Amino acid sequence: MAGQEGDPLECLRVQSDLERAAISLLILHAPIEGFETEPSLADTRAQVNRTSITNQSNFRYILAGYYHAYRHISIGRCDLIVAGATQHIDFSDPDDEPGFVFIGLAADGIRWCKHIAVESLQLRRLVVSANELGEQGTNADHIDITESILERLRPLCTNDAIVQLRFEGELTRKQYHQLNLNHIRQYGEEHCFALSIDDSALSFLSDQEIISSPDGYVSSIHRDERFSPREELLALADEWIAAAPDDQERKALQATKEELLVALRQM
Repeated sequence: MAGQEGDPLECLRVQSDLERAAISLLILHAPIEGFETEPSLADTRAQVNRTSITNQSNFRYILAGYYHAYRHISIGRCDLIVAGATQHIDFSDPDDEPGFVFIGLAADGIRWCKHIAVESLQLRRLVVSANELGEQGTNADHIDITESILERLRPLCTNDAIVQLRFEGELTRKQYHQLNLNHIRQYGEEHCFALSIDDSALSFLSDQEIISSPDGYVSSIHRDERFSPREELLALADEWIAAAPDDQERKALQATKEELLVALRQM
């Protein structure tokens, strides 16, 4: 039912012979009102309202997909059961154990409903604040920012781990360009099951927004403008195009920029 619009239960038509069934259950795959999920996973076009579940009388049991965490709740006279995922696939439900559900159903109700956890990949997260990167970038000994991050990642990276590297805060362009994200990704591919880099909480300061104090620390002034990672990548591409030595290289860089735009839209 995912991908439809409106409330899927409102347009559901049930055959009359369902009334003779000893056990009536519905298998559902759609967002449900009141069930939280990550914004990137949410499908706002279709949603099952709790009122629709309460008012319907055809099904005593609803087995629901779409969500990755186990749940068993009663809505009206209906038992709604979400088995959840059998494996971690992202960080949307990091505290829930993957597994399956063992259900015993009878005409008079549920005899048992047990969630059985299974062995799963480990979820590990490293949060790096922009303040930490700023301190390293202004250090007299010039500590390599990328190597510093890798040192913190190494204890987390194992063959059975999904690792998320999350950046938070405000960076200067210089600090961002000092990060070798390709090198970090390559390390993750070689040393853990999967590595994801989350820069959604990262913003960039323009050159006019930076104030260097006498002690060498960098601070920011009040600003109305922010740079997103997408804007930063496009600005860098424009700089390379403008600095290209010949027309052929400019055309090649422009084509690369257009491919980058397509990839960013897909993400």
